[in-house]
Amino acid sequence: FLGYVGSLPGRIKRAAGARPERREGVVSMTAINEMIEAAKDPRLRFVFYCAGHAGMRAGEIKRAAVSWFDLRRKVISIPAWAEMEIKGKSVAWRPKDSEAREIPISAPFLSFLEGFLSGKEGRVLCGRQGCLYDFRLPFGKLAKAVGHPDLFPHALRHSWITQLCNSGNHSIQEVAAWSGDCLATIEANYWHKRAEPGALDKTLAGVRESEERARKLEELLAIAQSQTRAAHTY
Repeated sequence: FLGYVGSLPGRIKRAAGARPERREGVVSMTAINEMIEAAKDPRLRFVFYCAGHAGMRAGEIKRAAVSWFDLRRKVISIPAWAEMEIKGKSVAWRPKDSEAREIPISAPFLSFLEGFLSGKEGRVLCGRQGCLYDFRLPFGKLAKAVGHPDLFPHALRHSWITQLCNSGNHSIQEVAAWSGDCLATIEANYWHKRAEPGALDKTLAGVRESEERARKLEELLAIAQSQTRAAHTY
């Protein structure tokens, strides 16, 4: 009943005059924070924080439970499996990688969560009758309003991973563990590599500072050993 395919699978012909799909892949942390500040609805602000400050997937954000957020340890614990009630029915859920992982919570996100989660139980974004909160439309409207009309939610996960990897403060293994993706996926799909102006100079300066601290420590140890020998002599 499939009949004949008029074009090769995967090649979709657009209608004449149709606007080609454009998507913005990576935005800066400054832009993410501007969108967070612009979000008047706390639920939408939570979405931007989860995606832009913790790299959570859209499905994880929709199904996030209050118990996932350990504010004392400052981590988000994504379970490998969870059972939740949606529209009165018990539904089993797994993250895309089907593995548990922990994500550190940034200081601004922590400050927001302390007020936002106060008094909440169960799922964080529980809509009417237990429905999932669909944030795609309000997300798109806000992004467009602040100058990012082609931004989509998953782009904030790309941005978070890219900025962590490009910062030089975290190994790619560490970022992979937080994101729940393998190294190959991080490198091939998520890490948008770029040369940061002055990045090499900063690295070399850091090496010189470390070497200088090590030299001073050796001098102090040598002085302490000399004083100890002198004390034993007398």
